[in-house]
Amino acid sequence: MNETPCKLQVALVMKDGSAYGGVITVGVDAADYSINLADLKSVNLVTLPRPYPGFLPYFFKPSAVCDFDISSVETIQVSIGPGIAADQLRAKHGIAIESIRLE
Repeated sequence: MNETPCKLQVALVMKDGSAYGGVITVGVDAADYSINLADLKSVNLVTLPRPYPGFLPYFFKPSAVCDFDISSVETIQVSIGPGIAADQLRAKHGIAIESIRLE
């Protein structure tokens, strides 16, 4: 959206609140991107809407993380931030998503 490649974390969120994902670099042209299910790793689950009061944690941490089980996937979390260098976090980032498929 801003003519600059962008790192994007895509995660599958499980019924127990754990999340498994990976980071891809989305280019400026429309294309298909993929993450192999075997490459998914445990990632932070963002609590949205933002918890109030502000001292509550931004990330949800399940009490026990279970093994990845495709039949327990409930939703998808898409995040801009993970994988981006600290000095680039305040820069403008933008992507357009046409569709997400699980194959």
